[in-house]
Amino acid sequence: CVVDLAGSERVKKSGAEGAQFKEATNINRSLLAFGNVVSALAAKKAHVPLRDSKLTRILDGSIGGNCKTALLVCASPLAEHSGETLNALDFASRAMRVEVNARVNTSIVEVCAKTLLSDLSEDADGLGGMPLSAELLELRRRSAELAEKAQVEAKRKDQALLEAEKQARKLQEMVESAEKKGKSWKAEADSLRQSSKAATGEAETLRQNLAKWEKRANELEKAAQTSSAEIEKLKTQLKEAEKS
Repeated sequence: CVVDLAGSERVKKSGAEGAQFKEATNINRSLLAFGNVVSALAAKKAHVPLRDSKLTRILDGSIGGNCKTALLVCASPLAEHSGETLNALDFASRAMRVEVNARVNTSIVEVCAKTLLSDLSEDADGLGGMPLSAELLELRRRSAELAEKAQVEAKRKDQALLEAEKQARKLQEMVESAEKKGKSWKAEADSLRQSSKAATGEAETLRQNLAKWEKRANELEKAAQTSSAEIEKLKTQLKEAEKS
């Protein structure tokens, strides 16, 4: 649906008189009501003045209902119409903030085959016991077949639903079991990580002690070497003293 709205005009500029003046006044009044409705929708107010004008009543379903709406605003590039251009752009900026909720209108009509056959039988009885035509008999036969197929399909879907629920329960149990195992593995990993940290600390302590012991052993070895040299020197001095 396309709606072409007339633009507002200033009577002082257009110089409209008589019937044109009345028409311009009505157009401006309708556009003012339309602008108020757009402003209320953009501000998400509780009350939207849709009844202020016939125009807003007609556009009720388009501007705030279940539909997709596109609004085209035409503006003049001339400098002498700058005021109207600014008003049009301001109106467009408000209209851009209007939100619509477009949905697909669907409806499901369920027909019971048994009820349909019963209605057809009552209609046939109402005709005074007239024999049914071949087309009506064929329709009843097809309706019975469709009803039987529908029952079989319903049973099959119920069975599939039960199977799906059973599988869903199994999957839920598997997920819960996996979550429990995951928590247990995480706890074991944390314990191993703490044990690893403790072992690393002990190894570092042993490494430091070993370094100290190696240093002490080196010092003792140097001291032993020094003592051995002094002993040899004393032995030499003692031999010389004995000779003299």
